Amino acid sequence: MILDFYKFYSAGNTGDRAGSDCSGGKGIFAVSNGSVDNIVSGWDHSAVNVTEQLRKSVIGALSGGSGNISPRAAVAALALNENKAVWISAGDARVFFLHDREFYFCAEKTSRNASGDNAGSVSAPEMFSYDTPLKTGDAFLICTGGANEYLRDDEILVDMLKSGSAAGWAELLLLRIVERMGGGNDDLSLLTVRVK
Repeated sequence: MILDFYKFYSAGNTGDRAGSDCSGGKGIFAVSNGSVDNIVSGWDHSAVNVTEQLRKSVIGALSGGSGNISPRAAVAALALNENKAVWISAGDARVFFLHDREFYFCAEKTSRNASGDNAGSVSAPEMFSYDTPLKTGDAFLICTGGANEYLRDDEILVDMLKSGSAAGWAELLLLRIVERMGGGNDDLSLLTVRVK
């Protein structure tokens, strides 16, 4: 399995980040409104229990190591290991999985309360897995709220189908985002992954 990926982030006031560590058809990919270093650095590509490793590293990122999850935290992460995909998202970060030229999985958008924050929305991030071998054409988009609030699901699919690479897909998505955001957004991270 060959992975093609592209990451983009703007480190504005929110400190959005995107990170990755990929080798030999295995990888860890993450976006967050905080640091992703503790998720991607030191990732054990030979780990047997990828799901547990991802859960622990994401909970650590959400809590800043304190064990108490910040109500404003947002993180999404994807681990690929031996043709298994495991992902998790919390806050306003989302994961999209496209398989057989259609959506296989699309994380729900986080509902916000009247004050506009997502307090309480990250207390129990959900994990998902895909245990069937990935195949050429499968693709993932991992993004924070600054990206997904400007994109419709059908546009994500169309842009993936029009592009020939992870970078091309990200560029098409970024064109849509920049056109719609009007220069006032500093919360923007996205990471595209395609199986070649």
